[in-house]
Order: sequence, then structure tokens, then C-alpha cells
Amino acid sequence: MHPIIASTQQHPVYQLKQQLAETDLSSMYHRVFSRDEIRGSDRLSMFGSNNYLGLAHHPDVIAASRAATEALGSATTGSRLLNGTYDLHADLDTAIAGLVGAESALSFPSGYQANVGTIAALLRRGNTAVVDEYVHASVLDGVKMSGAQLKKFRHNDVDDLRETLRTTDDGAGTLIIVDSVYSMEGSLAPLADICQTARDFGAAVMVDEAHGIGVFGPGGSGWVAECGVADEVDVLMGSLSKAVASTGGFIAGSEELIDVLRYTARALMFSTSSTPATAAAARASIGVIGSAEGEDLRADVLHQSTYLRTSLSKAFGTEHADYSGREVTPITPFKIGDSLRAASISRSLIGSGTYVGAALYPAVPEDGAILRLCVTAGTTSDEIDKLVDDLGELVGAS
Repeated sequence: MHPIIASTQQHPVYQLKQQLAETDLSSMYHRVFSRDEIRGSDRLSMFGSNNYLGLAHHPDVIAASRAATEALGSATTGSRLLNGTYDLHADLDTAIAGLVGAESALSFPSGYQANVGTIAALLRRGNTAVVDEYVHASVLDGVKMSGAQLKKFRHNDVDDLRETLRTTDDGAGTLIIVDSVYSMEGSLAPLADICQTARDFGAAVMVDEAHGIGVFGPGGSGWVAECGVADEVDVLMGSLSKAVASTGGFIAGSEELIDVLRYTARALMFSTSSTPATAAAARASIGVIGSAEGEDLRADVLHQSTYLRTSLSKAFGTEHADYSGREVTPITPFKIGDSLRAASISRSLIGSGTYVGAALYPAVPEDGAILRLCVTAGTTSDEIDKLVDDLGELVGAS
């Protein structure tokens, strides 16, 4: 083995993988075939999916994906810059802008590329990115690629954000970056206060709405819209692979922003565009999200998420599940602490018929492992009751 490859095996995540493999605890890369995985006649309930509204199996979404493939082929085989922009992509961009109430939008092949490409295009050496300590890894990678200075503030702590900005030399060269819904712990950003702080210091604001689009806001327009700050967010990022049940990501904002990204976001310019199937599935999903059916699905997922949190609080108090004062999202963290213990509980739950993912370092702090419990539209109260009962047995036994 070449030393370059051998040295990579010392990465802390790979070392954790080795520990888990030795004890047969790892649920990483576990093969899941559908929402209800079939093992013989046993049904595996899914509490690890980002398919919040259940649209990945919606007949209209599947039909649109199939029709696009039959009409346009399996791939574009070109970038958006050259031969990879079809009418389908332009229509999707227009639909995204309409969903979030922006002047314009631009879809990317993945959410990761949307964040990395946009941040690396907007920032450069001499600029500063001030980010919540829990932002997605793609945000951190984008800042690193840009050459800008990175500063972190404590999670959802606006006072610490203000203090961090006071130590930043050039407010006009500063971009504040936060998630709307944080992907591991399911907390919601105080966007009104963050936007006010940005105005006070002359900074720009970018919000990652990956887990908010489709679930919050009028017509599923997101947490930014629900907070009433759409006009104060300079750069809005979203995912096409969660509530919007396809693959991809997008950036929405002013016409000027989108026009410059078309020619400066290298992650877009040098990547093959989304397949006709995925672009059509995303467009069809947005149609459902904005409909009366979409409203019912949003209400269902938030109702069942509330039921899950209430049930966990009754069963465990605040030791593993302190949700007091927190608004409900489809993501519910269940605190474990030790990574090996979290992996063991996750594995046991899968064995008993319920898929639950363990969030381990570096997705969370080294001693902050959690079980990431995700509710989707269609999750039943019976499934939640079984999960809570099984957790009671495992937490006591592990």
C-alpha cells in the first residue's frame, strides 16, 4: 500500500470505523431498499430518512421521472455551462424561485456542490465567513476552498455572533452562514435576530435551508419565509433531496447573484448537470409541496414529530431527550454520548425492526453521539410507540 493511502487510514473517522467493525456494531453503509425494508416477512420501520413528506414514492413524482428518462435519455452528459441545460432544468429553476419567493434560482447536481461552489465563488482571501458551529460540512469545505478567514460562533447564540462580528475588521466583507434547521439536532435558527445583527454590522447572510424547504413556511417555502426574513437573506441554499424527493441542491436570490454564479461557481461549471429523471422528479415534488396535499403532509409530519418528542420526554425525562422550549422539527436527537454505545443501540434497533441512524463524530462532537430520529409523513403512532419501548429496553441494557 502506498504511504499516501496508508496515512489516510489514520483519519479519526476511519479509526472509528475500524473500532465499530471489530465489534460488528457499525450501521454505516447499511443497505436499505425502501421506506419499509423487507427482510423475509419482517417490516423494517424507517426513522432515518430525510424523505420528510414521503414524496420519493409519490406516483406523480415517479411518473414524471420515468417520462423524462423516456423522452430525454438517462443523462445529459454535459455541464450546465455547455450542453447540459435542458428546458427541464430551466423550468425547475423557475419553479424553485417561485417556491421560495426569490427573483431567480439555479439548481446544482447536489446540495454539497451548491454550498461549496457558491461559497468558494463569493468569498476570497481577505473576506471573513462567520458561521454557526453546527453548520453542515459542505459550508466549512466551501470556506476552506475560498481562502476566506473562518470564524465560528456558539450554536444559535446571537450574543456570541455579535461578539464575533465585533472582532471582525471588515463588516462589508463578511458573510454570516447558518442553517435554518440543523441536520443533526433538529434545532431552528433564530433568523430574525441573526438578520438584524447582520444589518447592524453590514454583513451579508446566507442560509442553508436543506432541511426546511417543504416542511415550513407558506406553501412549503421554508423556515426563512416562515420567519418573515426572505428579503433580508442574501443567499438562500436549499436541497432537492429531502422534502423535495430527488437529488440536487439550489441557490436562490437576486438576478445578479444567480447570473454571477452561473459563470463563477466551479462546482456547477465543471460538473455534469442533473439527469432528466432527477430534474423532473424535483419539479414534480415542488408541485406537490405547493398543493393542498402538501399542506396535509406537512401537518402530518409535524404532528407525528410532536408525538415522538412528547413520548420520549415522558419515558426518559431530560436525560436523553430535553426538548423544553424547542420548536418541533422532523429531526429529533436522542442523546447517548459515547459513539460505541450509540452504534450498539442503533444496531440493536435495526435488528428489532426499526432503522435508526447513529450520528457520530465528526457529524457531532466527539463525546456527543446521538441517535438521529427522523419522522416522515406516514410514520404511525404505533411505530413511534414501538421505537420508544425498544429504546427503553436498550438504554437500560446497554
